[in-house]
Amino acid sequence: MDLFSFAVKGYRRFRAQTTLRTNGKLVALVGPNEAGKSSLLSALSGMNSNDSFEQSDHARGCVTEETELVALFLLTKAETALAHLPYPAWMRVRKNYEGDLSYGFRPMPPPRSTAHRKEAVEIANAVLHNKECMEALSWETPDLEELWTEAVAAITDKGPDLSKKALDLIAKVVTELAAVGEEPRERFLQIEAALQVWTEMSSLESAPSPIRHAITALFPSVPKFLFFDEEARNLSSSYAMSSLSKAVPKALESLLAVAGLDVAEMLSAIARDARDDLTTIERRANRTLERSFKEAWRQSGVTVALRLSTDLLEVQVVNEDDRYTRLAERSDGLRQFVALHAFASRAHAAEFILLIDEAEQRLHYDAQADLVQMLARQRLASKVIYTTHSAGCLPEDLGHGVRLIEPIAEEPACSRIVNKFWQRSASGFSPLLFGLGAATLAFFPTRRAVCVEGPSDMLLLPTMFREALKRDALGYQFVPGLSSAARTLAPTMPSQAANVCYLVDGDAAGEAIAGHLGAAAIPTSRIFLLVSANGQAVETEDFLNPGLLLDAANALIAKYSPNGRRLEVGDLSHEHRTKNLRGAFRAATGREMDKVELAYELLDALDERPDLKLLDDTRQDELSSLARRVEEALTASIR
Repeated sequence: MDLFSFAVKGYRRFRAQTTLRTNGKLVALVGPNEAGKSSLLSALSGMNSNDSFEQSDHARGCVTEETELVALFLLTKAETALAHLPYPAWMRVRKNYEGDLSYGFRPMPPPRSTAHRKEAVEIANAVLHNKECMEALSWETPDLEELWTEAVAAITDKGPDLSKKALDLIAKVVTELAAVGEEPRERFLQIEAALQVWTEMSSLESAPSPIRHAITALFPSVPKFLFFDEEARNLSSSYAMSSLSKAVPKALESLLAVAGLDVAEMLSAIARDARDDLTTIERRANRTLERSFKEAWRQSGVTVALRLSTDLLEVQVVNEDDRYTRLAERSDGLRQFVALHAFASRAHAAEFILLIDEAEQRLHYDAQADLVQMLARQRLASKVIYTTHSAGCLPEDLGHGVRLIEPIAEEPACSRIVNKFWQRSASGFSPLLFGLGAATLAFFPTRRAVCVEGPSDMLLLPTMFREALKRDALGYQFVPGLSSAARTLAPTMPSQAANVCYLVDGDAAGEAIAGHLGAAAIPTSRIFLLVSANGQAVETEDFLNPGLLLDAANALIAKYSPNGRRLEVGDLSHEHRTKNLRGAFRAATGREMDKVELAYELLDALDERPDLKLLDDTRQDELSSLARRVEEALTASIR
């Protein structure tokens, strides 16, 4: 199951209900200092238990009983089948003001069927009103008539879930009927039929209700929230043995736990100068680490080893060719992964969501990019939610992977979550710069990037490229702003940036931008036009699934013009689809279609139905070819 959203109400700065959308593997929380980013992580971690809230957790001016946290998880097809639910379906985990957790679903499972009770009542009444039969039964089970009459009353016109008393009565009736001898059963066939019907009813009524079955089936799969704090992340290359007798740092403690190494035993061997014992401890620990890390790093032969001496404990990385290197000599991403694997293994969490506060802390720009790429590629955590103030620590999907936590202007002591802040009127990177708490910033990615025209392109193209290339991650960002910055070519677009390519629409406006880029001495090998071979697709949206595009446009029409005509397939031509869609939308609503809003509608549909395809099947191959050419240019630039 995948965390779909998290709603907060009455918690710290979040007085009014506000919801965090958590689509994608990486979710970066940005916003000014003291806006509530760390509080949101704390709220998420509170979903692990029934622990009550601290008094300080309740929002000021809010009634205590209003405090509520709700996590919504999108279930996989396998999970819905296991829980006997339709697909798609969501599991809701709610924490109330007292800290108690409760579980529900959307849509809710149907109530327990009561259809079988009618037959049970009918056959019971048939036997009870058969005087001759009851006389025969009274000799064998003198209490049956009274017991059965009471049981019939207990199940007649009752709700889907019977009381314990009713269930006990049904069980007693079954026991009494089963005790009837052969002679009455042979004379009165109704007795055997009643036994079968009431035995089946007892089984059905005693079984868990559909909602209880679903909760029991899925409860073990609910992910835990693990706080990967700085102490857990800060794994050094070496530690003085003398310092370990006082305290073992958290990150090292996790690694030693994975290795099965007993610190007291190790220090005892050192104190006794028992070097043979120390070597034995080292070899045992390294065998355990090798098994653990090879399982985590299935794609490579890299593992981790410890080197123990009387003075020093060293953490090393072992390559496929058995070459040992100090942990400090490896990339920041790999070092963080070692710490993450140790941390997760010690937590014994099969499914978990990682929480990181101030992910950029003590990392230079390149190290931040390395960390984020590691988090995107690792397969330990199903999702990573983290806070950052640094542009270098943003995820590769800038449009769909960043959330803004901002103070409310009218209530400065309160905050809200803005999931779709790219809808704001500011162009280029202004919304993101505000979210990072920066008044001005000449933002340019330290990672590989594709500069595109506007926010709608930045929102859609990462998902389009991933689908076209059949990838979970790309390894580069899409950066908006060409449509507004191409003429001036501000310092955000250096002509010699070797890690950047440019992708513009294939229409006249896009060709003009490409011309300005070329005039600014940007090599033509790094400028790409988004256009199909036949010239019929010249904008980002032209490459999209027409049915999905139509649904998204109609969702906007329903929002802004409820009585407006809904668009139909005939409104979308194969040639210049987006241009025709804009015209049809204008005719239906009297307003221009907002491409950013359209992009968000499309992404929302994919979030709710991951099995949907964003791309037009007839144009996927062409987009895939373009994506590969863009990647080749990006790769060639760093060789």
